[in-house]
Amino acid sequence: MVLAIAWGMTMLRTGLRTRFIVAHVVIVIVLNVTFGLTINWLIESYEHDLLYKQVRTGLDQFADAWAVDKSRQPPDIAGTQVLIIPPEKLATLNGGLLSLSAGMHDGVIINGNEYFVGRRDVDNTRIYLLLDAEPIEIMEKRMQHYAIIGMLAAILIATLVALWLSGQVLKPLTSLSQWIRSLHPDRPHQPFDNRYDDSAIDGMASTIEAYAERIHRFIDREKSFTEDVSHELRTPLAVARSTVTLLLDDPSLTANTRQRIERMNRAVRQMQELIEAVLFLAREDGGGSNTPIYLHELLREVIESRADFAATAKASIIASEMKEQQIHAHPGVIMSIIGNLLDNAIRHGGAGTITVSLEQGRLSICDEGPGIPAEQVPLLMDRGSRGAGSKGNGLGLHIVQSLCEREGWTMTISRGSQGGTCISLCFPATNLTAL
Repeated sequence: MVLAIAWGMTMLRTGLRTRFIVAHVVIVIVLNVTFGLTINWLIESYEHDLLYKQVRTGLDQFADAWAVDKSRQPPDIAGTQVLIIPPEKLATLNGGLLSLSAGMHDGVIINGNEYFVGRRDVDNTRIYLLLDAEPIEIMEKRMQHYAIIGMLAAILIATLVALWLSGQVLKPLTSLSQWIRSLHPDRPHQPFDNRYDDSAIDGMASTIEAYAERIHRFIDREKSFTEDVSHELRTPLAVARSTVTLLLDDPSLTANTRQRIERMNRAVRQMQELIEAVLFLAREDGGGSNTPIYLHELLREVIESRADFAATAKASIIASEMKEQQIHAHPGVIMSIIGNLLDNAIRHGGAGTITVSLEQGRLSICDEGPGIPAEQVPLLMDRGSRGAGSKGNGLGLHIVQSLCEREGWTMTISRGSQGGTCISLCFPATNLTAL
């Protein structure tokens, strides 16, 4: 039972063509075995009836003739023996014959040979007719061998036929599968031109074709949207960024006014980085190819851009280690990731030191804040998840995680040895070049 269940589960994991061939061959095997057993039973029955009739007829004819003429000699027929045993010679009779009662008996072993034996008594004299069954057994075994060879030949032919039939039966599905694999968002939608005299396959093709058309229209709308967003949002952001920069260059600004403009500058920069990240995620190609970036220099630039924000929060950012290295990535993406992580550390780490370290293939940002409960760590990267006391919408770390997965990086969150939270990014060696 267990083997049958295991075999069934294995068959479910195999391909449709393999299952079709196996099912066809199994049916042929079952039919062959059933046919073979039936034929063998018929042969055995016919053999028994034939031998019974032959021995019975021969024994009756000789016994009747011998009862009239005691001098009559047994007929000389190949494969048969006739024994006439009067009462005084019973002691010399073979034990296998002595115990037989009057009538027909098969499978009697005498001196290592098998016989079909008939016994009849005439005037207290036993008359035995022995028919040697060995030639018949040899012929029977030969027929069984022929039957086995025929069954193997039938299985081979059935397998070849199943291979051909499976190709013909699955041809529509194969054509449909090739058409589905040819679909690509960057290529115009190609209609499924092949039609078969099968309502199920045609219905499936029509459904997939309609669905592919909907996807194609959706992708076209998404491309149009991302292009519009890229143009319509970047232009006013660039204007706002340049305007804020000009305002900061005005020496007549009071301290309070400068502080407010710097907050505006940070907000514009964060919005620009967020838009770059969202557009990168929305586009299949990421909106551009990866370029070589000096990660240590970019990291220093991002740290400097967050210095005022950190001072406002009474926090300080220090770089404990800066391993010089080059990474292949999208510039806007890497800046958005690092900036988002630093902003989180400043916003939730409280007054204290934020330590940034860049080792070979690993970037770590650790704060001295209250830390994150262990049970909440696995949930922080879920969309909409927020820590205790957070005023955000729960998208920051989720976006960072999505960007890391897109680039093939790994992000881990843990509690620091002295408390606080430590977030690490691991970059694959294929994206890095040590300097």
